[in-house]
Amino acid sequence: MREGGIASLRVAPLTLAALLLGATMVGVGCASPAPPALEIRDLDDGGRTAAWLPLAPDGVFTLAFTHSMYGGSVVETYQVVADPGGAMRLQRSGVRTETGGAAEYYARYGNFREEAGAWVVEAPPLLLAQLPVRVDRTGDPRVQAAGRSLPLLDLVPDGHAIEIRPAYGVPSSEFQAPSPSARDHSELGTRN
Repeated sequence: MREGGIASLRVAPLTLAALLLGATMVGVGCASPAPPALEIRDLDDGGRTAAWLPLAPDGVFTLAFTHSMYGGSVVETYQVVADPGGAMRLQRSGVRTETGGAAEYYARYGNFREEAGAWVVEAPPLLLAQLPVRVDRTGDPRVQAAGRSLPLLDLVPDGHAIEIRPAYGVPSSEFQAPSPSARDHSELGTRN
């Protein structure tokens, strides 16, 4: 300790360079704590984590479902991103529908056009802290990510509300997304 209470700090030049390089990489997003993932919670079962779904490094996934009012397939594209304050968010970047009626439903947020047999909604990006989804046989919602498709009816009973949240990493002790099943939900209440 030097006189006046100010500590002397000596750092080897190579160590200082490594620290500065590491801080720079974190600052520009080159280093993240873990790969992005999704936590899927069953809100009708006390917020129980139903699954953790690892994502590709870019954090992109889709929510696909059948539109309950207009029919036809709807595919919403999302990405796990950090907002300006550093909090993880889900950013919706696109919507494609099979029917014009479903496209009009989303069009209040933007324009839509027909492209290669589908309707593409041109809407500004939407940032969400979590994505609520009603899981039922009519909509048959599925999360598609990293080459996998996960029917949400494989996780929770028909009629349950779930919440999709952004996360980093998949806890090894937590339940991960199941293999496709015959949708027998009799044992779901016992999963932690």
